[in-house]
Amino acid sequence: MAQIEEELGLGRKHPKQKSIFALYSLVGIGKSQLAAEFVKSQRQSVLDRMIFWVRGDSKESFGASVLSMSPAIDASGSAFETSSMDQMDERGSTHIGEFFGYLDQAGNDKWLLIIDNLALSPSQKYRNDFDIHSYIGNLAHGSIFITSNHLDTIINYK
Repeated sequence: MAQIEEELGLGRKHPKQKSIFALYSLVGIGKSQLAAEFVKSQRQSVLDRMIFWVRGDSKESFGASVLSMSPAIDASGSAFETSSMDQMDERGSTHIGEFFGYLDQAGNDKWLLIIDNLALSPSQKYRNDFDIHSYIGNLAHGSIFITSNHLDTIINYK
């Protein structure tokens, strides 16, 4: 856990740049469990760190994860109860950009984003040009922990 914390720059008071820790292994080895244990340790040791967990295994799960974290979505949840991100309304798509914009705000650097089971490499995109890697790449600061079953998905983050 200490090595992950060091790699992500979480021991420092205010990380000045983006730090990414990417973990690759075969299915069933325990990547998500390790990430969950890391989150648990961070919650116990740093009470004011915001922690966000999103699924990266599909466009739909990524969008639903991001949207479900936000109180800005109305109580009906209509923006993310669709069966496909292709059906997501413009407000939902805009909100994903707003979430990452919030993470990227100056002075908002005390957060950890877990992207669990990221499925596509940076050279690939989900249908309709939905590019999860552009969201990661555009962040100027913060700490990102990525798990994946695919080496080519995380190799550019090493």
